[in-house]
Amino acid sequence: MSDVFTNVEGERAFWVSDGKVIHNLFELAVAFKDMKLSTFKYHANKEKNDFYEWVKNILDNKELAEQLARTITKDKAELVVLRYIAQKLTQKEV
Repeated sequence: MSDVFTNVEGERAFWVSDGKVIHNLFELAVAFKDMKLSTFKYHANKEKNDFYEWVKNILDNKELAEQLARTITKDKAELVVLRYIAQKLTQKEV
């Protein structure tokens, strides 16, 4: 499972349809906050969920990917990622 701040580079990064490039989970959470709804729906809709695929296959984080697979709104996806990050950062402090 990838660390919250571990970067992936090049073709492994998430290339958002609006031109932004996401390299880690923290950047994904920030991107959700700033992302237009149309951009979110381009990547996550009834036919596909690119965020789920990226988190599962590139970041190798099946736990978070499954949570993202169940989200249908941009705000919920952002919340899921932020909660996951908070949980992991809290665990590291203990």
